[in-house]
Amino acid sequence: MPSAARRFPHALLLLVIVGSALLLTLAQAPSAPAATGRVTNGATVTAEAYAARWTAIAALVGSSEKDARLGQFCGGTFVSATEVVTAAHCVFDDEDVIIFQDGDHVSYFNFTSTGDPKELQVLGGRRVLSDADGVRLNVSHVLINPRYDPRTSRYDSAVIVLKDPVPTGSGITFMPPIEAGSDAAWGAGGGIAAGANGPFIAGWGYRWLPNQSFLFTGANHTPTHRPKNPKVPASSSNARSGTAAKAAPAGKSSRSVANGLEEAALPIVSDRACDVGGAGAGLGYGRDFDPSTMVCAGTLDTSDANDEGAVTNGVDSCYGDSGGPLMVTTAAGPRLVGIVSFGEGCATRDTYGVYTRVAAMRPFLAGNHGMPVANKKAPKVLGTPSTGSTLHCAKGTWTGAGPIRYSYRWVRSFENDSSNDEYGIYERVPGSYLGGKYKVKYADRGSLIRCIVIAKGASSTKAVVSAFAKVPGRVPGAPVPSSSEGSDEGGEDFSLSTFGH
Repeated sequence: MPSAARRFPHALLLLVIVGSALLLTLAQAPSAPAATGRVTNGATVTAEAYAARWTAIAALVGSSEKDARLGQFCGGTFVSATEVVTAAHCVFDDEDVIIFQDGDHVSYFNFTSTGDPKELQVLGGRRVLSDADGVRLNVSHVLINPRYDPRTSRYDSAVIVLKDPVPTGSGITFMPPIEAGSDAAWGAGGGIAAGANGPFIAGWGYRWLPNQSFLFTGANHTPTHRPKNPKVPASSSNARSGTAAKAAPAGKSSRSVANGLEEAALPIVSDRACDVGGAGAGLGYGRDFDPSTMVCAGTLDTSDANDEGAVTNGVDSCYGDSGGPLMVTTAAGPRLVGIVSFGEGCATRDTYGVYTRVAAMRPFLAGNHGMPVANKKAPKVLGTPSTGSTLHCAKGTWTGAGPIRYSYRWVRSFENDSSNDEYGIYERVPGSYLGGKYKVKYADRGSLIRCIVIAKGASSTKAVVSAFAKVPGRVPGAPVPSSSEGSDEGGEDFSLSTFGH
């Protein structure tokens, strides 16, 4: 799994064009306000409040970390005995992205790739992370919404499928997604005030925006990471007790990571308020907020801006809450209406917390959650790579739910161009088609030819790049090598390399 990914700051990823290569990195971007994901100015959840509201909440933990406090990196919601809903960015594998450049058009593959499910466990039935109750459940596989876009955070949702059903007696209950037709009951774009039935959020993240020096990945829109050794709360003097969550009054909040679950009641704000920001000052998310897939919630900071010691009195989720629930209590019981997604800071003056709008995720949440497509034997380029010959793309061996359909892309690079290996960027061979064959041209001399296989199954899609086949000869237009350097004209054997993905 990606290491402890948190709420995203919302903006586009860094796109840098160097010559003809599009350089994209999902882990680096220019400076901007850091994003966030734990309950700021909430109340510590009592045993009574936990039993009443939060027995469906889950903590995502690294399987190699025995200490749940150190291993917890995101939240989730048990929606059934075998499935947990979380944010896509919590489980997204940014190192698996393939960028296919076709002239001015760029396509991205593997935005739905996840890390190794063996590295992830789901902790349920536990309110205080340092306690020993509850169960840690192994994961069968993880599926990311096929429409997820990490550049914009649209459709930021994923389903974790458990290896075994939740055991009886674990204390875990299930919180279904909000039903179709009931969206208006909780705002549906117009907002809804906080009340006895919510909306509520909960999580084990930060109570206040942490020191950005150790969380900052420099992002406009990249994951932020919790430190490996988070501070242990010195005391619970700042916790607010009570059996019901409430919007917290102004006051200093701890800068530590939560051990006990924290909750808050908070309003869902209108789409317009999320767009324009605090007091309509035009400092909101603007076009970065997509009302069809996102919803905003929280209250803004109104503390004295002239007081350097002022601490936010707003209510929001923060680092470590990503993937956790935004829920309301309906006549039918608690319902999941949002997933903690991203934000700029925690409880700031201008921007609210942004949540994935669960109502828009219904097709995905109700879809096929079978085993994802996986490549067991890598694709391979077959044939003699010389001018006029035909290369064939052997697709390799694949597994996954349902029938698998395959499509192909042919790409090339040159030995002095390492961008594809460093950044996962591949340029289409001019004149190539989407089929599994390619006829080598004179212009391909000296190039490295690969094929990309895109496999689409019933529940997911995966793209894999083959090793290269080197076309002999001098690159057209390149200087003629001196006699001391020798010549590579003609007769070079076909070779495969361990390059590629």
